[in-house]
Amino acid sequence: MHGVNTVYRVYTGNTVYRVHCGNRVNCVNAAGAAGRVKVKVERYDPYGGQRSFINLVCYRLMQEDPELEAVPHQQLTIQGGPGFEASRFMAIAADMAPDVYTWLVFHDLRSYSRQGFFVPLNEFIGHDTDGDGYISDAEAIWDDWKRIPEYYRRVATVDGKIYGIPNLSMGMASLVYRKDLLRKAGVDAERAPRDWDELFRILQQLTRPEARIPGAPVQRGQHGIALEAQGWQFCSWIWAGGGEVVLQGKTNPRTGKTHWWPQEEAAFADPETGESLSREPTQWRATFGGEGGLRALGFLRKMRFDPWTRHRETGDPVDLTDEDIERGFRALPGRGRYEFTPEETIRGVGRRGATRGGRVVSGREDVAGLEAEGGAGRRPPPHRALADRVDAASADGAGDRAHRGLEVLPARARERHGVPGLQDHRALQLGRR
Repeated sequence: MHGVNTVYRVYTGNTVYRVHCGNRVNCVNAAGAAGRVKVKVERYDPYGGQRSFINLVCYRLMQEDPELEAVPHQQLTIQGGPGFEASRFMAIAADMAPDVYTWLVFHDLRSYSRQGFFVPLNEFIGHDTDGDGYISDAEAIWDDWKRIPEYYRRVATVDGKIYGIPNLSMGMASLVYRKDLLRKAGVDAERAPRDWDELFRILQQLTRPEARIPGAPVQRGQHGIALEAQGWQFCSWIWAGGGEVVLQGKTNPRTGKTHWWPQEEAAFADPETGESLSREPTQWRATFGGEGGLRALGFLRKMRFDPWTRHRETGDPVDLTDEDIERGFRALPGRGRYEFTPEETIRGVGRRGATRGGRVVSGREDVAGLEAEGGAGRRPPPHRALADRVDAASADGAGDRAHRGLEVLPARARERHGVPGLQDHRALQLGRR
């Protein structure tokens, strides 16, 4: 939402929207001759049917109030120009922004509200009467606010002002795998790996760079895992490694001591005195360079670069060092010397992005094998590239397609904020805690 002047209508129930404009004249003209109030909604497609949750909300609101007309917001675009975030700022500067934003991450909400782009919703939800910076159940006048977990309510609140309604549809960051390929590789598909070392061994057994996959638009063999250049995915590995991406600290004014909590903390009880420090200013500290982050980075590097080979007689993976590769053999304890050729050396266990024009290309662009194929090639259609989401494709396409998730969301976050686990997927946290 943008603007600060005129408020026309409020809808309560499962969803709250504050309809307003920064320019009163534009709002009045938008009402039209029939007296209908037109509201520009981000990501609304009147012809998109029920495929979008935003469409369903707009349809329902227009049914409940015939005077409301939801209209789609046309995003500003420039050929070869700035991305989505810059287009939003241009629309705000030109007084062409939507009346209702439907997708904002929490740091955007804070940045936008502090620049005066949003108006608070407190008069419809509740006021911070005790001055702790948040709206408690006792302060809420909108009953559905009490149904939202406290952590998410805090995310939507800035200095006691509520600027948005949390969208509680969430995704789980997990590893999913094909049971039929595990069985084919001789791995117990019903037991999750105990730690990263065992996971790496399983990925080695699944990796067959020489394999040809029938129907694949680009032949690049079979690899144990897809490794994409997506920074946000690194967070899950940090948590699985026992670390934190950021910590938030509160200083007890009475003792002068600063205590640190994970990013999902909401209570802020002083571990020494039991006092609540929730009203104290928050200090943020980036900790992804800590022990958990370094452990995660080391494992990702291992999956990407560590050399190994497959024993010609037993089929077991044999880890190698650069010295082993240079001399052409590996000394196996109790088994003598195992010799191999440079062509038998395998690097890593993951299919990774290629480099094109100096840019790292994601595996989803389906070009990762082009360099090995000897040069450029035509990019396959998008529907073929979608197959990259499941990396280790079976040769015959048959078998058990059931997936099983390895949960990497910290257990304390689920328990504290009511987030369900992945019991249906036989979840296992991959941390070394």
